[in-house]
Amino acid sequence: MMCVRSLQRNGIGLLYRHLQPLLNNVQSVRCRNTWEQMEGHWQHVEDNYISLKSFDDNIHNIPDEVDVLIVGGGAMGLSTAFWLKNLVGPNGISVAVIEKDPSYTRAASSLSNGHIWQQFSTSENIQLSLKNMELLRNVKSLLSVLGEDLPDIQFQPNGFMFLATDSKQAAMLKKYNKTQDNNGAQVELLNQTELGKRYPWLNSNDVLLASHGLDNEGYFEPASLLNALRNKALSMGVRYVHGTLQGFEMRDNTIRKAVVGIPMSSLKKPVIASIIINAAGPWAGDVARLAGIGSGPGLLSIPLPVVPVKRYVYCINAPEGPGLDFPLLIDDNGVYCRRDGLGAQYIHIG
Repeated sequence: MMCVRSLQRNGIGLLYRHLQPLLNNVQSVRCRNTWEQMEGHWQHVEDNYISLKSFDDNIHNIPDEVDVLIVGGGAMGLSTAFWLKNLVGPNGISVAVIEKDPSYTRAASSLSNGHIWQQFSTSENIQLSLKNMELLRNVKSLLSVLGEDLPDIQFQPNGFMFLATDSKQAAMLKKYNKTQDNNGAQVELLNQTELGKRYPWLNSNDVLLASHGLDNEGYFEPASLLNALRNKALSMGVRYVHGTLQGFEMRDNTIRKAVVGIPMSSLKKPVIASIIINAAGPWAGDVARLAGIGSGPGLLSIPLPVVPVKRYVYCINAPEGPGLDFPLLIDDNGVYCRRDGLGAQYIHIG
């Protein structure tokens, strides 16, 4: 956990310092509820993803050399590519993204519930969340592409409410609230009496304290955001490669080249990159191991503690359930529930 926190605290600064020599040479520019619905959702994804090229076309699409190579074309990888291009202009820096599953049928980003909230325990995460909300609120202008329909991620404002049922959890919510307040997050604390008056449908007999987000929280359609990010990145000159990272060519514990393979083919190609960004999400640990992280000397002997975790999502129909006054509830055991539209449907995740 300390490793993850260290990355969260220092990662942006380290990336900027590594990018600075490149940036000095350029001119900065400002620049689901039913099965039928789920099938429609995936058809939407398939209709919008880039057609897979032949092996020969795809191998030629892999650059020989690039300033920044991003491993993983999900939300994090595409967002990184977009903001880099947005910072320095379309021709200021060369960026390539490697994605093993352009259909995103098994990608964590498209399989997520599309939630965003600000109630974190660290300043870094709160600031990142607030910055991301700026993107979501202005997605039609920031991610618009000439000649294409304006992106619609179907964002639904919905405050999150964390419940504490013991004194230890209540103390943590109070502590986190101070950090949230200091970073501009709009969060209120409700005691048991206040909670019962505002939400009479909620059984709050065992709840000591609740933390409720008042703004900048909700959920959106992940597949639509992915499609918008990819279209925008491509329009800005990002190279999008359907491929898999096979490994790295190393010298003196330093990465010299990344080796990219073409799926369902023995073809592979080395790529020289000034910077390689690991944006592989749940599979980031596998990418790190290919770079010798976890088996090298010194700090490189510490593995990246990221592994895929299976989650279950249930859809519940409750005709007499609460409506618009239903915040996204998170119990202190990690189980949470939210409404899904206005048709007495609810999503429960454990």
